[in-house]
Amino acid sequence: MRLTFGGHEFSLSLCGLLVCSLLICGCGGGSPQDPDQSQQTAQVDGKSAAPDASAAGKIRTDTDGRKWYDSVPLDVWYKDPLREYNTPNPTPGNGPPANPDPQTPVPSPNKPSQQEKVAPIADWKTVIPKEVLESEVKRIRNKLNQSLTTVSSYNLSYLQLPSDIAMLGALANIAIDHPDPVNWQANAKHVRAMAAEMVAEPLMRGAKSQKKLRSLFEPIVDILSGSPPGNLPEAEDGVDFGTTVDFGMLMKRAERSANWLKTNNGTEAAFKSNKDEIVQEAIVLATIAKVIAHDDYGYADDQEYLGHSVPMLESGLKMATAVKQESFDNFDAGLSRVLQSCTECHTNYRNN
Repeated sequence: MRLTFGGHEFSLSLCGLLVCSLLICGCGGGSPQDPDQSQQTAQVDGKSAAPDASAAGKIRTDTDGRKWYDSVPLDVWYKDPLREYNTPNPTPGNGPPANPDPQTPVPSPNKPSQQEKVAPIADWKTVIPKEVLESEVKRIRNKLNQSLTTVSSYNLSYLQLPSDIAMLGALANIAIDHPDPVNWQANAKHVRAMAAEMVAEPLMRGAKSQKKLRSLFEPIVDILSGSPPGNLPEAEDGVDFGTTVDFGMLMKRAERSANWLKTNNGTEAAFKSNKDEIVQEAIVLATIAKVIAHDDYGYADDQEYLGHSVPMLESGLKMATAVKQESFDNFDAGLSRVLQSCTECHTNYRNN
């Protein structure tokens, strides 16, 4: 019997025909295969399955080293047609590209590549207007003043104070370079330095920590009120965030903002009644997102990390804008994105 294959005619014995029939139809018991699947198994891209090399007396090698099954060359068949069929070449535009070199990882489609860099982060004036910066500093000052009045009041709040003090130090550092200067800008480096010293060591219950914080806080109050004391200690210029503001304390402050926004503003009525607080906390979140993406912490070129912090910043600003637009839906969408960014970032960084 003669068969035409790949433009060539080959003779095939009865035994060879039987082998090919078994390969196409399947051997042994059980239900017959679906016709389409049978065809795919036996023939892939025009090539059939190779016969079993154990077929006695049918495999021969010619003088050129080419192997034949009866009158048919073996190299017209795939060695493993099922594998060839189940691992097709990827079609351009469908899924991640093929990776010919296993030592060179293929970028995940869910992570930004070096060619798809995250958009640059906005300037300080866009993120935190001068009036919001001053309002947040005032809020921290009032809280510290209340907490540090007595040992008893300090003991009730000392666990929460480090995140507020870290935020004060971050705001002082921002005030140094803010395009709209606050009235204490000239002494902002002193506020930053004393805030860093307040939390240089873990806070403890009792009079010792309370007195130390109170002694450092009093000159800060004088600076913020426009009457800096004459005996301020030296403070360096150009000190970065990473040196003076603890990253973990800032993240705790961000977590407080996100939790408050989620817990207290789940309805449109609550959203409308908490407008001022929402703007404040949303901008605090956006500000922290910009600070923690600063090169001082080593993440400025980490595209995966920026893929979390930049959406957090943008969503914080979106929530603040939603208040002005009186749009609960936009606020809710911004909050959902913030919570998603926090979860993803913690999964990839804090939990690893």
